[in-house]
Amino acid sequence: ESEKILCPHRSNTNTFGYSKEEWYAASDVFYITLNKQGYSLKYIQSILTSKLTYFWLYYMGKRKGEALELTLEALQFIPIKKIQTSEQTPFKRLIDYILFLKEVEIQFKTDQLMPIYFEQIIDGMVYELYFPELLKKHNREIIRHLGELPEFTVGISDEQKMKICKKVFDRLNDKDHPVRVNLF
Repeated sequence: ESEKILCPHRSNTNTFGYSKEEWYAASDVFYITLNKQGYSLKYIQSILTSKLTYFWLYYMGKRKGEALELTLEALQFIPIKKIQTSEQTPFKRLIDYILFLKEVEIQFKTDQLMPIYFEQIIDGMVYELYFPELLKKHNREIIRHLGELPEFTVGISDEQKMKICKKVFDRLNDKDHPVRVNLF
């Protein structure tokens, strides 16, 4: 009934969902809750849904055919990079943007790119967490170029959230912005 990450027993992709709502399911759904201090579930969510984790699960985890087995045996060994709580903030904010954008009906085709682009940014950030020297060597850092990522505060309207998402998207997706340049 508390904050959690949910995942199916089997999936063709690394499918993980975040919820603060009450959620009940059959035995083919697993729940991940916090048992250690210093980790945010949204930070963990960003790592679990990354392409790097898919690669790890595909080659180091268990599979049934092409489907990933997202069981305790596989999930408990995913290496979650320990970073300071303050360093987790950009991951959490981008997850907040993605969760919001996937909940609302997006009217304009161009705006439908926002959650996809934010997911690509998280992928780049996760690569940077695990391979910092490599990205620095090739001048492809992402995290230090993110700048301000405004927080969704309590009571903020969906219209205000959309404005924040669009403003951040437009800034980070500018053709000359280092985040976009380094991602592509």
